[in-house]
Amino acid sequence: MTTLVLTILLGSSIGLLLGLIGSGGSVLTVPVFVYLLDMDAKTAIAASLVVVGVTSLVGCIDYLRKKLVDWRVALSFGLIAMVGTYTGARLAQYMDGSWQLALFAVLIVVAAVLMLRESFKSRQNLPQTGSKHDYGAWTYPLILIEGMVVGVLTGLVGIGGGFLVVPALVLLAGLPMQVALGTSLCIITLKSMSGVMGYLDQVTMPWSEVSVFSGLAICGVLIGSRIMYMLPQHQLERVFSVFLLLVGTFVFVRTSLAL
Repeated sequence: MTTLVLTILLGSSIGLLLGLIGSGGSVLTVPVFVYLLDMDAKTAIAASLVVVGVTSLVGCIDYLRKKLVDWRVALSFGLIAMVGTYTGARLAQYMDGSWQLALFAVLIVVAAVLMLRESFKSRQNLPQTGSKHDYGAWTYPLILIEGMVVGVLTGLVGIGGGFLVVPALVLLAGLPMQVALGTSLCIITLKSMSGVMGYLDQVTMPWSEVSVFSGLAICGVLIGSRIMYMLPQHQLERVFSVFLLLVGTFVFVRTSLAL
């Protein structure tokens, strides 16, 4: 009964995080699959990519209806990220699952520190609405480089990378925050599906668990995308950053003991 309640709460929270801040889904999904549902690391990472990809797709469609997705940026970043994610997924077969979890833990701790730093910076000068953006000469080369790096990390450890994608879209592409969130969901969808393709011959996908979690996460992302406007973004990021630190520390300690 306790496991069922935790599954419902955590599954819904995965989608809620994606809807509210455009990231965070895989940070919950991988540990839940490993420590709550007893999956091995590689299966958990592959299953996480399915859940996060499907959930991001639903969230992206919702943002599309509100015209909060920049397709030019989404495709330029997303396509190169797909190549990186597939490459990372293929490389994962040469990496022990415990080391993948250790890398996962390190990355989410780094993500927490970056998000905390950004949340304490003033956001008063960041545009929140609008559809016209200025692109500098170095915008696309930088976006493509980050797209490849984030993609490879996604394939290796199952992290959607929204915590890196959203700031890049705001700072490099000049997107308003709400447009960056919607565009991030589109990018996460593309690279998650690419990563799943790279894992299909390495694991046996637990489709029943994946389906349940995807359904719960979809409910969460629909709620999150609707209440996003009512909640202060920087406070959400601070709370989530502290949560990331706790999860990252837990996974790292457990993985270190296993290694």
